[in-house]
Amino acid sequence: MRSAPCRAASSASWRASTSTRIPADSGRKLSHELRTPLTIVRSSLDNLESEGVRDDQRGYVTRAREGTLRLQSILSALGAAARVEESIKQADRLQFDLRELLSSAVSAYRDGFPQAHIALTTPPTPVSSAARPISSCSCSTS
Repeated sequence: MRSAPCRAASSASWRASTSTRIPADSGRKLSHELRTPLTIVRSSLDNLESEGVRDDQRGYVTRAREGTLRLQSILSALGAAARVEESIKQADRLQFDLRELLSSAVSAYRDGFPQAHIALTTPPTPVSSAARPISSCSCSTS
């Protein structure tokens, strides 16, 4: 039976390898396509309020207005995420030795799970971040 650190590492690795992302340009297109109807809904609410809203209708208008504000904040966050992702794509890549990162992570797991025996095997030469999978991890409980 695998220990908690190995299960956590395997789960994180699986999630990272199977995650899907919306391409930045698709995110921008989606944002634009949603902003147009959102603007129409907002202007319709403005027109409705300018004509006068009965007290029994005020709750509906308020909830609709709150919904448009929530959608606007989601669209703003989507736009910000697309910009961050685009800037990350354009940033200079930093080469580093993955062995150091893995050693540090395994050390942290050993500290967090002292009852488990966690072994890390890496090659003797440095491995860059662009390389194929380079290590193996075995875990067992004592």
